[in-house]
Order: sequence, then C-alpha cells, then structure tokens
Amino acid sequence: MLSIAMAVLLQIHGLIHILGFLVYCRIHDVEGLPYKTTLFFDKIRLGDSGIFWFGIAWLLAAISFVVVGIAFFFHPHWWKSAAIVVTLFSFIITLLGSPQAKVGVVVNIFIMLYLLLIYP
Repeated sequence: MLSIAMAVLLQIHGLIHILGFLVYCRIHDVEGLPYKTTLFFDKIRLGDSGIFWFGIAWLLAAISFVVVGIAFFFHPHWWKSAAIVVTLFSFIITLLGSPQAKVGVVVNIFIMLYLLLIYP
C-alpha cells in the first residue's frame, strides 16, 4: 500500500511542477508563485530568457515524474534509478526556486529517503 501511495505522490509531484513551467514561461499566472527573473532567494539573476529555460526545466521534471510514477506500476528494471535521477533534478530546481518552492524541496527529500532507505 505504501508503494502505491509513493507512485501516486511521484505523479502528483510531477503535475505540481507544471505550475513552475506555466509561471516561468509566462503562460499563466499562479497565485503564490510570482513571475520573477531571479533564483535562490533572489541571489541569482537570469533575466527573461534564462528564466524561460528554467521554466522548461520544470516541464522536464513534470514529465519525468509522471513517467516514473507510471513506470512504477510496471516495475521495469530502470524505474528506481530514473526516480532517483529525477528527484535529484527536482531537488536542484526547487532549491533554486526557493523560497516559493520550499515545500517541493521537502517533498524531494522525503521521496529520496523513501527510494534509498525504504523501497527495496
């Protein structure tokens, strides 16, 4: 049961990444996630072009998490390794997106602990 919950969490976490894509690529406004051209507590300035590509990174994480979440149900040999890589990638972009993405940082830590310590 815990494994199925984790697979669902992976997919939901991926879908939430779409919010970053929508905001940083200036497709849609999301309350609580303002468009900005800076990262990591406003310490890194990217400009409009750089932040667009940061938004694309959020889309890549979204797609990857959904694929890994689906793959879990079929247990291909690569799913756990892919989940670890995607979670590390997500951790980096959510950390860079802080403070707005701080909840995502915590979720990524939880997912990584599950993958490394609990899931066989």
